[in-house]
Amino acid sequence: MTKFKPPKAETSEEYGLFLLQLPAHAPIGHHYYGKQNAWHVKNCRAGRKPVVQVQMAPKDGKAILIFSLTQQKTLEEASQQTLKDLNLAVLNTKSTIVNKLPAIATVSKQVSQDQQTGQEQVIKVMSYFIQYNNAIYVFHGVAADVDFNSYFHIFESTMVNFDQLTENSKLNVKPKRIKVQTVQRSETLSDAFKYFGVPQNQINELTLLNNLELSDQVQKGKLIKLIGD
Repeated sequence: MTKFKPPKAETSEEYGLFLLQLPAHAPIGHHYYGKQNAWHVKNCRAGRKPVVQVQMAPKDGKAILIFSLTQQKTLEEASQQTLKDLNLAVLNTKSTIVNKLPAIATVSKQVSQDQQTGQEQVIKVMSYFIQYNNAIYVFHGVAADVDFNSYFHIFESTMVNFDQLTENSKLNVKPKRIKVQTVQRSETLSDAFKYFGVPQNQINELTLLNNLELSDQVQKGKLIKLIGD
């Protein structure tokens, strides 16, 4: 059975709208789309490319949603080149409109062979390529063939809810800044967090940020990352 590794959540289990902040070079800085309940979210770079990629996946790893930018300038070029690069065979494609924005929607598949068992594996991918000004945004919803229909409406509802974010309450959110503190005495990371008054809801995030476990010893003088105003 095909499994997709759920990304570690970089935010707590949030519900409703997920705010995506794109790189500074992107023509629009903020968009929103419906985030699925209990799906982990991760922002990461797409390989060596200077493009932020957002990944969402359920805890069971049976599906994954990916959101990013393409490098092509037209919808046709973006859809054709992306699917070719991913070695996907197109099953159907259509031109459509997503919140007044031109788009191309496709469903495709990829067939491979499990190197250990020799069994044939089939994954299906729903993709939406959405154009705004001079940029092409792309969603991919990926699941094994046997699971794809179960996630079809989740994929589709997420993609068709893509829109420009205009709510001031979300646009005016102040960014969190990382500050570096010096550990005052040799102790566990957990104790160091307590010393600096780290809120409970930041502990998991800061543990990942410091690439340590709470039980790990940190020596006096070591620099650790915290979140400041």
